[in-house]
Amino acid sequence: MHLLGKLCITCSFAIIYVFTAEIFPTVVRSIGLGSSCLGARLGSIIAPFVRELSRAIHPIVPQIILEF
Repeated sequence: MHLLGKLCITCSFAIIYVFTAEIFPTVVRSIGLGSSCLGARLGSIIAPFVRELSRAIHPIVPQIILEF
């Protein structure tokens, strides 16, 4: 299960570069790529802390936070 999760994370980071080049116009492509990578990196930093909230507060709190 761990290996499958790691594979999905690696694939999503690789897809960010291809998808960003297709979705943004040339003028703002670098800003779009930077924003996409920033969002992905921040999400990977925050995820372990959100998981720990289930132990500290209540098991449903991470689900509520990740819905937004």
